[in-house]
Amino acid sequence: MGQALGRETILECIITAYPQAVNYWQKDGRRVISSAKYRVDAYDEEDNTVVLSLKIHDIELSDYGEYTCVAANALGRDQETMYLYGMTVSSAATFSANLSLIIFYERCTVY
Repeated sequence: MGQALGRETILECIITAYPQAVNYWQKDGRRVISSAKYRVDAYDEEDNTVVLSLKIHDIELSDYGEYTCVAANALGRDQETMYLYGMTVSSAATFSANLSLIIFYERCTVY
């Protein structure tokens, strides 16, 4: 995904997991936490689904790179990766991207 310097970008990851997963973002392999630069939010959707959002404020050269959405629970782990790169934008715009991620297991008992 491309975005110009000084702009804002929102990355979203849709996670479906049962049991509930631990969800987080990584940039270039390091965990991202909310700060003046980044805002991480999770929004409940339907059953077992969460939208994990990462808002990047005032993009700088150091913000370009690999972003990974990670979800893990007792039954497994999954991740999706996207790349943020520089581009020139002629009109004021905010770009967002969506990733989907599924870790969904149902436990069945056979009698």
